[in-house]
Amino acid sequence: SDFRAIESVAALDPYTVEVKFKENVPSVLGIFTNFQGGNIVSKKAVEALGEEFRSKAVGTGPFAYSEYQRNQAVTLVAHADYFRGKPKLDKVVYRYIPSDASRDLA
Repeated sequence: SDFRAIESVAALDPYTVEVKFKENVPSVLGIFTNFQGGNIVSKKAVEALGEEFRSKAVGTGPFAYSEYQRNQAVTLVAHADYFRGKPKLDKVVYRYIPSDASRDLA
């Protein structure tokens, strides 16, 4: 497991998480930022949604889920109440482009 080197995890305040390791982990940034490696999520949401949590949009960042179009795009909109202030962009659209050649042209 990627997390075997973790000794402990503690929430220090509403916006700070402390992770202590048993040993040095050179790939720590990749582990915590990779969508399959780990995300900071709402414990309340996980407990309330159970298995549905995997398919329900619950986030912690400056943008909130707006729309999902299978194999086309995911749209996020600015979260006005984000603790660091509303983002300067109104929305972000992640477009799904399956072809390498098409992505290069985009």
